[in-house]
Amino acid sequence: GLRFTALGETRVGLMQSSGALSVRIWAENLAPLWGGEAALQANLEALGDRVSLRLAPLPQGSPTPRSLAMGPGYQGLA
Repeated sequence: GLRFTALGETRVGLMQSSGALSVRIWAENLAPLWGGEAALQANLEALGDRVSLRLAPLPQGSPTPRSLAMGPGYQGLA
């Protein structure tokens, strides 16, 4: 499990293709996740797929989830 309150604003992207799951986590504060990537990846792989896990800082000025929901269309993070 993750304590999302320690991560601050957090976004998670998921993509599945032919037996592989790509997980990308963007967060204001990634420090609680550093060093735990291998355990997080192992927990996800225990669900049955190969997993590609990437962590990235949340870009400055990222739109809020509320503005994305109310805006003209979905805008993803790079």
